[in-house]
Amino acid sequence: MCCISTRLLRVSSARIRSTPASTAAARGLRSARLPMGVATMYRWPRAIISGFDMLKGLLAVDCCGRVVRCAEAACHTFEAMRSTQNQRETRPLTPFIGFAAGLGLLAGCVSAPPPRPQPPQPARPPSMQTVPEPQPPPGTAAPVPLRGTAPTVRRSPELAAAEAALNIGDLEQAKARINAIFDQSIAPEQLPYLQLLNARVAAAEGRPNAVLERLPITMINAEVAAATEALRADALREIGDFVGAIYAWAERDRWLQGEARAANQEQLWAELMRAPLTPSDLERARAFKGDVEGWIALGLVARQPAADALDRWRAAYPNHPGQARIASLVSPGAGRFSQVPLPRGGRWAVLLPMSGPLASVGEAIRDGWISAYLKAGAVAPIQFFDTGGTPEGALRALDEAMAGGAVLVVGPLRRESVMAVAQRGPLPVPVVALNQLPAEMDWVPNLYQFALAPEDEARAAADHAVSQGLRTAVSLLPDNDWGARVEQAFRERIEALGGRLLSSRRYAPRTDDFSASIKALMQIGESEARHRQVSAMLGERPVFQTRRRADVDFVFFAGRPTDGRLIWSQFRFHRAQDLPAYATAMIYEPGMRPGIDLAGSRFCDMPWMFDDARGTDDALAAVARELPSSGSQSRLFAMGVDAFALAANVARGQAGLGNSVLGRTGELWFDVNGAVQRRLDCARFTTTGIDLLPRAADPGRVKVEDPYLETLRVEDGVRGSAW
Repeated sequence: MCCISTRLLRVSSARIRSTPASTAAARGLRSARLPMGVATMYRWPRAIISGFDMLKGLLAVDCCGRVVRCAEAACHTFEAMRSTQNQRETRPLTPFIGFAAGLGLLAGCVSAPPPRPQPPQPARPPSMQTVPEPQPPPGTAAPVPLRGTAPTVRRSPELAAAEAALNIGDLEQAKARINAIFDQSIAPEQLPYLQLLNARVAAAEGRPNAVLERLPITMINAEVAAATEALRADALREIGDFVGAIYAWAERDRWLQGEARAANQEQLWAELMRAPLTPSDLERARAFKGDVEGWIALGLVARQPAADALDRWRAAYPNHPGQARIASLVSPGAGRFSQVPLPRGGRWAVLLPMSGPLASVGEAIRDGWISAYLKAGAVAPIQFFDTGGTPEGALRALDEAMAGGAVLVVGPLRRESVMAVAQRGPLPVPVVALNQLPAEMDWVPNLYQFALAPEDEARAAADHAVSQGLRTAVSLLPDNDWGARVEQAFRERIEALGGRLLSSRRYAPRTDDFSASIKALMQIGESEARHRQVSAMLGERPVFQTRRRADVDFVFFAGRPTDGRLIWSQFRFHRAQDLPAYATAMIYEPGMRPGIDLAGSRFCDMPWMFDDARGTDDALAAVARELPSSGSQSRLFAMGVDAFALAANVARGQAGLGNSVLGRTGELWFDVNGAVQRRLDCARFTTTGIDLLPRAADPGRVKVEDPYLETLRVEDGVRGSAW
């Protein structure tokens, strides 16, 4: 066996001999080649060790009939180079070692004598124990080696100790033990396990790029391969390569069987549903081997409100492993959510805050619900329960509703209350919550989520801008949690569509001077600095016109109407008058006169807010104008209307992928996790009102030119109407 154990030393250009005693003299000396001017100690480069061990592994196959001697010749070449290292100044080693290894290999293949019989191997000491494989991320199953692959390798005591430290979260101890192993010799079959441990350390430190650099290249068995692909998938997802992450999960599937494989496919599906996929991802997936293209296509179809798309996917990918997933999505009573109609005559319970600080919000939603209920005709007995706006009140109201025989529950409203309901345990009846769970929480069977989230407006703005050819943006948002959520949603959406958020700034609420933030966003300060520099050089002040940055396509901001007027007028003052601007729906109030300050800016909002612009005047709008909750709370009234429509779909067993609602808050459909997706409308401010903008093709949907899938669009009045 070839043992690489001597440490290598590299010093700066001070021409210090590479011995441990002499490196201290080099510290502090500066070098033209090494600007840090510090003597640097290297062990054998890990890439060399990995490459050499991989070479030895390849030589296990017959090489000129003398496998062992070939490996030994290459090893002797390494030893010869190492022995001469102390007689000359250190230089970059990698090309010479690779060349020498090749010569040694050829020498062994040409002239080596037949291999000598190997002595029997001594029994391993009791301290050589079997250690469980490095655990993949939470939610993945422990891999099961396939038949016919190399068996699990017994780890050395040093590896076992390093892994034990990592498993209990002691990163410093784990790193120290791993580095100690790298300083010593290591058997080739142990190296992939050491590399896995090193990659897991990088993952624990939140360094996905380092994870990818440290992963093993040689898959000596299914155990190593499955753990490697799980780490690779998580790292690729962290850096935003969602197609690559899906490919890694699909590759991991090849190394598993039985329950482990089923669990891996569940993880793959969960990742697929979380990934912000676009049609360009489908094009990229076609360059990958295996089932990746089919998985990406299925992920796109699952986001769209048309069931016939599933049939087209089945025809396009007849032998894909996702066929089983399709069956669970469309079969009545199967999958995550029940598609079986509820029994007629069962009581519906509505949980809303009718007291406390959120009482007016609850009343507005209740008014919309009752109006829709009366318009549709009595479909079931209903009963309202007061939650008081607290998680404890929501749980108490849920218990009362269940005790009263409710077969369907709508509410609660606050996010904290929805979280409390989700964490309580299995839900015996469908619950249509009026808010959404945080992204990090897993789906809950029988829990549907409908929210008027500002993130929807940010995504709609990004969608519309990209459809108009605008791909680079700057943003100005409130400095609070609301602003952080909006910025994250906008950034993720525009980057998923191939655009970029160049810069973002926050402003303190209740401020009226946004010039500092706007100048920073538009890089006005750099232009003014250049003017000062030229003036200093010339000794006089030349004629000067401030210029903004030229790489931005549009502006995205958020604020109430008063804030919006100031923000957009100050953007125009700072040379952004020729840029399109998008805002969140908070900027608009029905009946407002935008004036010159907002003219030209755009926003995306629910269709209900544009009914006056469309000239519609249905019975619900007339009711809303007569109720106390109309006006500023008009959006909440519309939410109550659509909450009833969505609950009716759930009650009829029509909450699957193929059913959408052309609602008052948008075009609505449930995704595979039970969360309602909304498609909004956009408008442009004029000096006297608003003009509706044509609906652009949704960049997130599969386009017609795709040979396998067609655009899936529900035309107004064709199907899916709430009434």
